[in-house]
Amino acid sequence: MSVSAILTPAISGILSRSEDPTSVIGGYSLSLSIIMLISLPHLRIQQLTLVYADSKNSLKILRRFLFYLLIIILGISIFITAPPVKNFIFSSIFTVSGDLKFQAYNSIIWLVPLPCLLIIKMHLYGLALRFSKPYIIWTGIISGISSIVILCFALMIYTKINGASIGCISMSIGTLIEITIIYLILPKNSTSNLNNQTTVSISKITRFFLPLCFAALLPSLTLPIINFGLSRSENPEISISAVSIGFGLFCVVSMATNGVQNTVITFLSKGIKFIYIRNISLIIGLLTLTLTISFVLLNPVNSLFLSKLMGLENSLTKETLKAFTILAFLPPILVIEQCYSAFLMYRKNTMPILYVNLWRLAILLSWILYFSLNTNFSGTFIGAGAWAITLSSEALITWIYSKRYIKRIKEIEIF
Repeated sequence: MSVSAILTPAISGILSRSEDPTSVIGGYSLSLSIIMLISLPHLRIQQLTLVYADSKNSLKILRRFLFYLLIIILGISIFITAPPVKNFIFSSIFTVSGDLKFQAYNSIIWLVPLPCLLIIKMHLYGLALRFSKPYIIWTGIISGISSIVILCFALMIYTKINGASIGCISMSIGTLIEITIIYLILPKNSTSNLNNQTTVSISKITRFFLPLCFAALLPSLTLPIINFGLSRSENPEISISAVSIGFGLFCVVSMATNGVQNTVITFLSKGIKFIYIRNISLIIGLLTLTLTISFVLLNPVNSLFLSKLMGLENSLTKETLKAFTILAFLPPILVIEQCYSAFLMYRKNTMPILYVNLWRLAILLSWILYFSLNTNFSGTFIGAGAWAITLSSEALITWIYSKRYIKRIKEIEIF
């Protein structure tokens, strides 16, 4: 599912053929960033479905919860696209004007249904994993990406629609097509094997879900906080670009670790022992570590990719590789965090995840404020180091909370 990350560069590449590509791509990115902030809950819907789709009654209550959530999200989407509100957002908050504001102002309306569509999509993907139908995910992702890209091309070539609106229309309609295909191929009798027992309620689901939403919010805040510190570095343009590209490249190379959390929850729901799942997850982390270290050490490979394919300048290439090098050791650490946080989610105990992310936020702020205001370290070291220290601390603290919880469970079982 991480393959969908290619949509951003793909759509930007198509929109770059517009008459005013800078304003068009900027307007599209600005509109999408606002809507994706509203769409934040969809990042945890898949885990929510994996945990609570364990009986017919709990699935029914879960869908009622999702219905209420969809109403709230749709209301917020409509509110922020009202002319006075979006004018305030673009003029006063983002302080953009001219063609950039025109593109964003007129395109964001096409993204109103996207948050709701993403929630529905992730629920269906959660069911596909819960009922061991991974082919549905392959089919859905491929059809969704293809629909969005083809539609974007077609609108660019055959219509006179305003530039940034092309990307927004493509995202909404392409996602709708993806949902339709998933729904049609999802076996309708999948829930027949579920039992009818349930102890769940809307309030329990809400208490489970809110800490997860907060945990999903923090990554959205991490980059602005890091950029706050890098903007005060000696070479802010190079530092911000190098850390952004380096982290994005790291996410691509370490893509295999992104599936650990949902896989762990799926295996736990099928009765597989946690120690076995943990060991498999660590193997994935170590194999991914081999890839990231190889990228750092094989100079012909990283030079070809950064300089030739991406066309980065010498100084930016050097700083980007430095950022990637700092991040390269993280895969096993990321796997540990996902593995133990998945265990807590499966046990329907998400409050520790809230505490973990509060600790992570505190550590991030402390790092940025201290190193950016009191040291002469390079911006690349500060930015990449911020990602490394916060992700590492998140994994360590998650492990500590999980171990305490596991120990308590054993004591309860003994007595």
